[in-house]
Amino acid sequence: MGFEALKAGYGYSDEEVYDQYLYNLKVRYALGLHDVDEGYFTLRTLYYFRKALVEYERETGINLIAKTFQNITDGQIERLALETGTQRMDSTLIQSNIRNMSRLQLLIEVLRRVWDILSATDRERFSKDFEPFIKEDGLHYCYKVRPGETLQHVETVGRLMNRLIAELAGVYKEQSEYQQMLRVFGEHFCIQEDQLTIKEGTELSGSSLQSPYDEEATYRKKGHDAAKGYVANITET
Repeated sequence: MGFEALKAGYGYSDEEVYDQYLYNLKVRYALGLHDVDEGYFTLRTLYYFRKALVEYERETGINLIAKTFQNITDGQIERLALETGTQRMDSTLIQSNIRNMSRLQLLIEVLRRVWDILSATDRERFSKDFEPFIKEDGLHYCYKVRPGETLQHVETVGRLMNRLIAELAGVYKEQSEYQQMLRVFGEHFCIQEDQLTIKEGTELSGSSLQSPYDEEATYRKKGHDAAKGYVANITET
C-alpha cells in the first residue's frame, strides 16, 4: 500500500516508482525497509496484488484500500486523542492584482466595455451619450471631476445605464458586458417611483463588483486588514 501511495503522490509510472524502490534509500526508508536486501519483489507481484484487490471488491463489495486508510486514520485519531466533533476553521485574505477604482471610475469602465460590443449602427445611435466616456479612460475622466460634482456624474452614468439596459436588452442581453452593466446598476442604483436613486456607500455589499476585469474579486475586512480580492477558508480535516 505504501508503494501505491508513493506512486500516486509523485505521479510516477510503475517502472519509475519501482526504480525508486530499488535505488532510492529515502523511498525504501519511507516504506519501512532498512536493509538493502529486504522486501524485494518484482513488478509482476504488484500487478497480481492489484488484480486480487479488484477481484475481492467485485466478490464482496469491500474496498480494502479505503478500509485500510480508514483504519489508519482511526488509529491516528485515537493515538493523538483528537476531538473529531470539533472542526477548526480559519480564513485569510488574498489580494487580487487589480487597480483600486473609485465608484465613478468603476461605472465608467463598465460603460466602456459595453461600448466595445456595440455594432456600428448602435455606436452611431449612442455616440453622443458615450462621447464623454470613450475619449479617455475612467481614471483620466475622474481627474477632471471636482469633488463636489462626483455624485452628479455618478447619476449621469446611472441614467445612461438605465436607458441602455432597456434599449439594448433585445440584442445584447446574453453578452457578458451587458450582464455586467446590469449587475453594477443593481448594486449602485435603485429605481423608486420611476426616480433614479444612488445608493449610499454604506449600502454597497462587500461582494459588489470591484473591477470590471475580475468579477470574482470582492471587498473584505479582517481585523484591521482590508483587501480587494478573495477569501480563502481553510478547514481542518
